[in-house]
Amino acid sequence: MRSFAKALTSAADAAARRRAVLAHRPRTGDTSPLYNTTRFTHGTDPSQTNSQRFIQATDPLGGTERVEFRWSTTALAATAPANQVPTGFAAYNQNLDHYNSLYWDRRAMALYPGDVSKATITHWLLYLYQSYTPVFFGHAWSTSVPHSIKRPLENRVWYAYADQNTTGSYVGSWTHPTKVARVLDDGTSQIAQATYNAQGQATTRTDPLGRQTTSVYAANGIDLVETRQTSPGVTDLLGTFASYTALHQPQTVSDAAGQTTAVTYNAFGQVLRRPRGSEMCRRG
Repeated sequence: MRSFAKALTSAADAAARRRAVLAHRPRTGDTSPLYNTTRFTHGTDPSQTNSQRFIQATDPLGGTERVEFRWSTTALAATAPANQVPTGFAAYNQNLDHYNSLYWDRRAMALYPGDVSKATITHWLLYLYQSYTPVFFGHAWSTSVPHSIKRPLENRVWYAYADQNTTGSYVGSWTHPTKVARVLDDGTSQIAQATYNAQGQATTRTDPLGRQTTSVYAANGIDLVETRQTSPGVTDLLGTFASYTALHQPQTVSDAAGQTTAVTYNAFGQVLRRPRGSEMCRRG
């Protein structure tokens, strides 16, 4: 973060909208979008060296957001209550007090700064490094792939991925979840599932009610051709997509009723014209 802010002086998007990044000072950096300034502060907890890091942003109106990474903390329980673990889902319900990021939005920072119960908590999967010379030992560190997310006043949402090991604490071969599970307030469990192609595009999504959405792609595995939804005994065509641009954006979209919409874009991929007549189906 520090070296990035030192090198960056300005940034522009595809439409040439520019924002300035002011001179970086130790632990603090400023950006100036349009006519206002957002200030950033970041650092580590001296008592834990690099094991706990934080970054805090204050917008031009004084609203503050903060995110912390904590390798370990006594503020969190190591396991979730049994009634918050979904049935039918192989949840790894251990070490939840390690490898977490905590995020407080503007409201939480204004009313409950530092209150862990008011933060959105992301527990990360691990990557395991092993060496067998001269004797076995192992080191594990956190990845950027979430194991579970706990939001204030909500039950934890759990994730599973392809080719995870049996403990479920380490990352698998893919970063898109194949299962997402949670326990509702009434105690029932919900599990959604998904499959993907080699390009990472979702080919099927199955919701907790068993309805499956199937997406078919062109030979490149990127451009969506059609989307269908299947529920017990019924399969419906939701939409078709054709005439893709070099930026993989469809120029012809047809909805379930067969109504077709022609879409035009500029060189940056922004929509220039989309006549009314049918509602575009979005990629899942």
